[in-house]
Amino acid sequence: MKQTTYMLRRVLCPWNWEQIIDETVAWCIEQRVDEIMWITESSGMYKELLPVPEIREIVARLRVAQAKTEAAGILYSINPLTTIGHGDCGNDVAAIHPGLEMMVDFRGGVSRSCTCTLSPVWLDLMRETFALYASTHPARLWIEDDFRYCGHGPHVRYGCYCLRHIKAFSERIGQAVTREELVDAMLRPGEPHPWRTSWLDFLEEALAEVAAMICKAAQDVSPQTELGWMTSNPMVHELEGRRVTPTMEALAGEMGHAAIRMTMSPRAELGHKELLKVDETLKKMIPRLPAGTTLCTELESHPHSAYTVSATRIGAEIEWACVLGVPHHTMNIFDYIGTPLAEEPTYNEVLRTRKDEFSAFLDAFAELGTFRGIGIPNDPGSARRVHTPHGADMLEFLQGEDGWVDPLRAFGMPIHSSKSETVTAVTGQGIWCMSDDELTKVFSRGVLLDASALQSLQDRGRAELAGAHIERIVGNRDRPTGPEELTDPDFGGGRYRYTWTYGFKRLAVRELDPKARPISRILDADGEFLYHGVVLFENALGGRVASFPHFCGATVPDQKGPEGPFYSPYRRQQFQALIPWLGRGPAPLMVHTRDWTLPHRADGQHRIGLAVMNINSDTWQGVRMSCATARKVRSIAWLDINGTRHKLAPSMWQQSAGQVVLTLDTTVPSLRTVACFLEVE
Repeated sequence: MKQTTYMLRRVLCPWNWEQIIDETVAWCIEQRVDEIMWITESSGMYKELLPVPEIREIVARLRVAQAKTEAAGILYSINPLTTIGHGDCGNDVAAIHPGLEMMVDFRGGVSRSCTCTLSPVWLDLMRETFALYASTHPARLWIEDDFRYCGHGPHVRYGCYCLRHIKAFSERIGQAVTREELVDAMLRPGEPHPWRTSWLDFLEEALAEVAAMICKAAQDVSPQTELGWMTSNPMVHELEGRRVTPTMEALAGEMGHAAIRMTMSPRAELGHKELLKVDETLKKMIPRLPAGTTLCTELESHPHSAYTVSATRIGAEIEWACVLGVPHHTMNIFDYIGTPLAEEPTYNEVLRTRKDEFSAFLDAFAELGTFRGIGIPNDPGSARRVHTPHGADMLEFLQGEDGWVDPLRAFGMPIHSSKSETVTAVTGQGIWCMSDDELTKVFSRGVLLDASALQSLQDRGRAELAGAHIERIVGNRDRPTGPEELTDPDFGGGRYRYTWTYGFKRLAVRELDPKARPISRILDADGEFLYHGVVLFENALGGRVASFPHFCGATVPDQKGPEGPFYSPYRRQQFQALIPWLGRGPAPLMVHTRDWTLPHRADGQHRIGLAVMNINSDTWQGVRMSCATARKVRSIAWLDINGTRHKLAPSMWQQSAGQVVLTLDTTVPSLRTVACFLEVE
């Protein structure tokens, strides 16, 4: 049976490090923790880029931690707190390391605490630092998520545009260029300047070379130590044009594999719907990783306590990651200033008592490697291809392709980071991230478009594929505006079937192809027609397209569209009829509830796995699901909220017309999961 693994991150504070070691080892034995990742210094007394003599002092403490950790049968790992530097925290790092060159922002701001990644002084420091840590022979040696170019505030948002980087880039392209000229070219509105791709490739390769250097320095000392990397949110990687694969391949070294800690959701508990980000992040990240990667989640709170993230929420994140096939879970949930673990007992019971449950879900889904759902055309190298609308800021490099991900799951359908599904949902500049051949294939099937995607399609000269052309953009309060009326009974429509328009800042007014079919309309305050709402169209490629007047594409990294008023019972009915129409058949999975859902489907050779988490505060009484399959189903088993397997009675499911409909007669509390498995011929 596949087993869930816990990896605790714990700081060795210099003032009470011996006490921390003893209590941490004892706690890990009691709570069934498998690995301790010893963090090298306290961020409560953060110095950044420590000099070598201080690192030697830390290594001496780590040797004690190693002996006691391994004596308890627990794996010993090291998590250095700093590589490049997380941000300016008041330290003048160049004064500690003479000759160190600092990171420079695209607008010329210079960091005091975060280094240039080409600085020879820093490169020598990293070689010696990681070799020293590796001398204690940890199972894993981690690079933190400061190993990035953007977000080193407040002086550096996007780096590194220092003279050393600019000079190296000029040599690369065979032309002298200034920082100002490079930035102007990269931000040029419209079609990307060739320098943009060249610059982003250069930055990515430079960071991968550093990763390879760090890996070699560590594994020359300890060949059996696996290198690991804590990544940022995928949208942060995309924004700076940095794909994950090159860095992971560089960290693999001669061992042939590396570990990854995948950041999942905000570090503070903001509501149950934040679990949608856990699902989206992992579904973006996992397909990008080299085969053999050690998959780990990052469960993090900041500040580190149950005041920030509850034990129930931690359990939900672990369970959903297990459903997606991630076995290892790193926990950054205790503070960095030495508070005894006994002062924060909140997490104990969830970790200890639910570990077998988590393992049951992991084991059941581990071999189901093919995710299914509504396709989201994500491109990890999108910053090279998007068209900047204004040319004012690097934020314009966001592809904003994920505007549909929350509505789809809210209305019961899983997502899949793919351009090959029967139905593809597109927002933002996902259109620009498709080749001509990909665009043709996508639009020969089913496509869901918001106004931002339609605008991109129109700018590309292919609006005829959607049967609609944007004439103008209007503000929702430019004139008195009433509700959106769903008019077509085939798609949830009928007399006085209204849903909100309140809260939408912009709407697209479109001219329609004569063959287009409106299924809703925006009304004025007197109930008279203002603009077309949702419009359906069958194009010359044989594909079906639904276009919405709403703008859902993101303009900042963590934004998800559309606005809250978009969600309603009638909108759910519309979507649950719309997706089968677009795909000319049943959806891969549809969970039929009236509340927020987190659904998932994964396919194996002879088995289809379906899962759903209740991300409401209210308990569900029973769950009904339907899924598409042309293969004959022999039997169905299911896992209850405790991970216990049951056989689903034949009376509770039926198969016909390429679809299986099933009912689980069970109670599902908030933030708990149930799953079922279809054995197919």
